[in-house]
Amino acid sequence: MEEGKYWDIDDRTFKFAVRVIKMAASLPDNPTVWKIRGQVTDSATSVNSNIVQARAGVSKKDFINHFRISFKEAVETKRWLEMIVTAGFIRQEEWLY
Repeated sequence: MEEGKYWDIDDRTFKFAVRVIKMAASLPDNPTVWKIRGQVTDSATSVNSNIVQARAGVSKKDFINHFRISFKEAVETKRWLEMIVTAGFIRQEEWLY
């Protein structure tokens, strides 16, 4: 990467999690959405949590394992966001992921 263009992954995933939390809070308040709200919030915050745990890992194997979990959580979060957009709870223009 070019000098000065590196973004710290901890910072990026933290900001992403906060953005998802704010978006989830704006979803309609009904029983159908409660489950989705919880799932997308859990998976998005887990991305950052596992990055932080990876950096604090006690071994290379531990580091790699937490990054793999983080990646899986990111994929899950993407799917939840796609469902939220497809179900019409938010417009894709409001949430570019």
